[in-house]
Amino acid sequence: MHVNKLLVFLETYDLYKFCDILILGECHKLYSCNNHNIPGFNTYYDNASFNKFDGLIIYTKQNLNPEINSSVLSESNIKITKMNVEINFLKYDILALYRSPSSNLNCFLEDLNEYLVNQPNDKDVSLLIGDLNLNLLNDNDNNVNEYVSIMAAFGFQPKYREVTRGKSGTCLEKGK
Repeated sequence: MHVNKLLVFLETYDLYKFCDILILGECHKLYSCNNHNIPGFNTYYDNASFNKFDGLIIYTKQNLNPEINSSVLSESNIKITKMNVEINFLKYDILALYRSPSSNLNCFLEDLNEYLVNQPNDKDVSLLIGDLNLNLLNDNDNNVNEYVSIMAAFGFQPKYREVTRGKSGTCLEKGK
């Protein structure tokens, strides 16, 4: 991870004052977060456990007091990191995850649905973010349609459905 480049970007565009939370996925396994701190933010690192890319770093402004915990979707071995935090009197439930393209997509969809069924719906705002390695532009793919249906059943809608990878013409990274 190139934290120095991120810091320059944040400073160049004066984004510190607009950003309360940063979530970085696909982070390599780290043995220390000391070199990955951002001034004014607390750092939470969720270590990679299944492969070298499923690590997650969460930065929160120091005035926030998030509750963060992780769980593993049993069949698909996908880790979900859940953060509950209050910002400006709104309660947020933020779910962050990474699904390797080599993991079983059918198991993932079943596990994700089961996970969401068992989550309390007591927050003002719920977000699901991450890299699921699922091309949302492929409307002819049953897995894409099932994913969109599962998300809709829990009130999630795609933030966008447009090309995110120019060369392949796919939409793989997204927020909900």
